[in-house]
Amino acid sequence: MEWQRTKQAAESLSLISCDQLRKFVREGFFKEGIDYRDIRLNGRVKPNYQFHIENCKKKLGLSPSKRVAHKKVPG
Repeated sequence: MEWQRTKQAAESLSLISCDQLRKFVREGFFKEGIDYRDIRLNGRVKPNYQFHIENCKKKLGLSPSKRVAHKKVPG
């Protein structure tokens, strides 16, 4: 099980930018606790995400018609 911070995860997943990962989180495409987790310190406002690389690769490999959005994250 490998968790990576946003920048490293974007590179590992061959995405154009970190913003693409954040968009997947905001839109509910990635599921919290399975595809990503927020490791921000108590009292911090800005999220600090880590992404589970294998789970994200599987999710990104789905055809668009099979992609299911989960609970959206306020953005």
